[in-house]
Amino acid sequence: LAARLPNNPLIIRMCEEHRKMNEMFTALSKSNNLKEDQIFFGNFLENHIRFEERELFPSIENLLSEDELQNIGMQIEKGRRSRLQ
Repeated sequence: LAARLPNNPLIIRMCEEHRKMNEMFTALSKSNNLKEDQIFFGNFLENHIRFEERELFPSIENLLSEDELQNIGMQIEKGRRSRLQ
């Protein structure tokens, strides 16, 4: 998706937030304030999900063709299956 819409600010934000969440999740195992950090992570994740649902996904649906959307869906499903194996 980032390759198809490289300069789209919503895609850039999504990628940055995904990177940040990975860092935050990894840092939880070393946290001295686990409860507070878990709450912060949970709030960040909730806000990110709302951003994707309300802004990112509708924008993508308007920018890409039905064929492109189906192709992305197939790639996501393929990635899920490979992680489960």
